[in-house]
Amino acid sequence: MKLYSTLLTCTLFSIAFSANINAENNVTESTSPPSENNTETTSISPMDLASGKQLFARNCATCHGQKGQRPAFGRSAIINTLPAAQIVKALELRKAGIIKGPGNAAKSRLNEDQMKWIAEYIQTLKK
Repeated sequence: MKLYSTLLTCTLFSIAFSANINAENNVTESTSPPSENNTETTSISPMDLASGKQLFARNCATCHGQKGQRPAFGRSAIINTLPAAQIVKALELRKAGIIKGPGNAAKSRLNEDQMKWIAEYIQTLKK
């Protein structure tokens, strides 16, 4: 267990360190131009993307599918087809209680950064 913990810590440190070096050298992640299906691309750190993946798995995947490929309870949009800004807006509206549904309890615990991380992770599911 201690070995696993040490390996995990080293991996996270190296990801954070490399992301920090890239930021200092003004290197951004390469992104392709938006495609016809309105795919948004932004620069996000590998750690934030990993956090988005983990948050998605815990809060979204059960209802939306592991790749965001199905409508939750047959009523929502297929989220892996939506641009990041639209996903963030929907999460904000759910958190505020403006959009009501079974997923509101999970969404109410998310902060603004976590919503962005999830939305950016979902963009990777389109590829």
